[in-house]
Amino acid sequence: LYLYDDDNVYSYLGGADHQFASLRPTNGVVYTLIQWAQARGIKRLILGGGYAPDDGIFRFKQTFSPLTADFKIYRQIHLPEKYAELQALHSQWVQNKGAVKVTGNYFPSYREHV
Repeated sequence: LYLYDDDNVYSYLGGADHQFASLRPTNGVVYTLIQWAQARGIKRLILGGGYAPDDGIFRFKQTFSPLTADFKIYRQIHLPEKYAELQALHSQWVQNKGAVKVTGNYFPSYREHV
């Protein structure tokens, strides 16, 4: 999922089936997106970073451009009751699926399993 305005395209959500990773489907999607954005005069594609400094996701994103910029995020829970509900639903999902914890640094915390 990509969001855009007059100047920027923002990579919001993405994923691919690991069974087809050797075909590089994400490369094709990003390349097509770059062409689409250029045709509309959009100046930047903001892919974001990785989960950790210089991880595989970050290195993959750098293959499209060597240009980087500092990026900050703000972590605030505005509706603690709803957040607790999502965490409880996530815990049930983890138990049902036997999901694997990726890292302990995710925010929101219910995104830390695959």
